[in-house]
Amino acid sequence: MNIRQCGKERPATTYSTSKVALGLLGACLAITATCARAFSLLGPYASWMDEAKSFRQPGLDIGGPMNLDEGYRWNVPVLTYGFDASFLEYFGSNGVAAVEGAIDVFNNLPLASQLDPASYPTRVIRVNSRAASQGSLISSP
Repeated sequence: MNIRQCGKERPATTYSTSKVALGLLGACLAITATCARAFSLLGPYASWMDEAKSFRQPGLDIGGPMNLDEGYRWNVPVLTYGFDASFLEYFGSNGVAAVEGAIDVFNNLPLASQLDPASYPTRVIRVNSRAASQGSLISSP
């Protein structure tokens, strides 16, 4: 005779019902959200951002949050990079060469003041040669 103590085991339907209910709640919240905000990029600290408000944490923070309409980018003349042992073990010398090649691309760019935006197309259309050889022409904007 097998007698179970009441309340020790929950039926399997209880677990699946709670997962479905949680999924429906998440879907309803996503649908009814009128405004979804994303993260803000880091920028220079504002005067009100102090350690008492959990900003300017020594050794942890490099900037404060920026509003979406406050465009900001870091302007530094020198970019320092390195490779740790795990990178070298996984990617090896080919990985180092690829990163160095990417950095060379940036180093060989002309100054922004020397660029003429009118000499660059505003829309680029690429033809997929494999699709064109099969009789289908696909362009990606």
